[in-house]
Amino acid sequence: MTVRAAALCLLLTGAAHAATLQATTEEPRAFGYQVGDVVQRRITVEVPEGLVLDENSLPRPGARGTALELRALRRSGRQIELDYQVFLSPVEARTLEMPSFTLRYDGVPRAQELRIESWPVTVAPLVPVE
Repeated sequence: MTVRAAALCLLLTGAAHAATLQATTEEPRAFGYQVGDVVQRRITVEVPEGLVLDENSLPRPGARGTALELRALRRSGRQIELDYQVFLSPVEARTLEMPSFTLRYDGVPRAQELRIESWPVTVAPLVPVE
C-alpha cells in the first residue's frame, strides 16, 4: 500500500468514526445510598455534525411512584446531567436501577439513536434489621 493510499484509508476511517454517535457516562458509585439521597449521572455525547437531539427523547423529571425518581435534568453543550432521588426505604439492602433510555437524533446523513444503559444503585435501610 502506498503512503497516499494509507493516508486516504486513515482519513476515511476517521470520517466514519466521526459520523458515529457515541456517549460516555460518568456513573455514581453503585452502593451506599438511603432514602432521600440524590444520585447524579452525567452523560457526555459525541454528536456528528448535521445531527440535532430530538428533545422529546430526553427522560422527563417527575415519574411519581417509583423507588428512584428523576428530579432534574440539565443540558449544557454535549453534557446531560440527571439527578435521581431515592424514595425507597427498604427493610434490607436492595439494588435498584437507574432506567435505561434512548436518545434520538434527527438530521443528515440519517437519523440515529443512542441507548443509554441502566445503572445499578444499592439502597440500604435507615436502621439495621434486628
